[in-house]
Amino acid sequence: MEVRVDLEDLQKYETISVEKVAEGILHVRINRPKRLNAMSMKFFADLLDFFTRVNGLDDLRAIILTGTGTHFSSGLDLTDALSLISFEEGKDGARNSIDMSKKIRFLQESISSVERCRVPVIAGVHGFCLGGAIDLIMACDIVYGSKGTRMSIKEVDVAMVADLGTLQRIVLKAGSDSKVRELALTGREFSAEEAQTIGIVNQVFNDKTELEAALLRTAQTIAEKTPIAIWGIKKVLNFQNQTRIREGLDYVQALNMSLLFTDDVKKAGLAALQKSKALYPKL
Repeated sequence: MEVRVDLEDLQKYETISVEKVAEGILHVRINRPKRLNAMSMKFFADLLDFFTRVNGLDDLRAIILTGTGTHFSSGLDLTDALSLISFEEGKDGARNSIDMSKKIRFLQESISSVERCRVPVIAGVHGFCLGGAIDLIMACDIVYGSKGTRMSIKEVDVAMVADLGTLQRIVLKAGSDSKVRELALTGREFSAEEAQTIGIVNQVFNDKTELEAALLRTAQTIAEKTPIAIWGIKKVLNFQNQTRIREGLDYVQALNMSLLFTDDVKKAGLAALQKSKALYPKL
């Protein structure tokens, strides 16, 4: 059940900022610029709380999502990631795996709360948009980009299977299964322009200023429509894919509750922090 809230109640988060930029339109920014807007556990908690509670804002029509400063987000905060996969002493493998499953589900629910938001969420990517940031924009309704954006399905470089929704949602948006496989299996960087060619970014603008102006124009166009029709359109579009996405999230949750305890993840995480190359043993 949606509980009515005031805008002031939604402007007190540590890792996201919330600004009313026009009637019925909020601009939400990932707000950890000193950490390249890396996604910490606190960020995931703030995101889930905001996108759950914002549904109780009666006059809301659309949400714009960007990052504070130069970058959208550099993805999962590696410091938090290493603690997330720590093996608790005194617990056996099964119990640690169950704990891991709960952590994965919490992160998945945080990202999915964006998709479930009753109004359209329009993302604008700029600077870095890596790893978990791809999960986040795949849960948005519309995605625009700016020139110079560096994107990557980065999880493979830290020895992980992306488990927060990218692999489940991107195949529904992109026009090429082969291209998705290439990006996920190599972890290579790609531009907003390339993302546009495969259908995961709608339009690309010269810089962040032009990007944010375009985001606002689109949000205002949506805000002028009847909220009943907008609500209904989003519900219908989400309904057609929700079973496939949910089953895919459940599957990778079950897979990663054990795979994340491999030493390869620790090696990859440390290598990333030390800017060195990880070496892995045979399968």
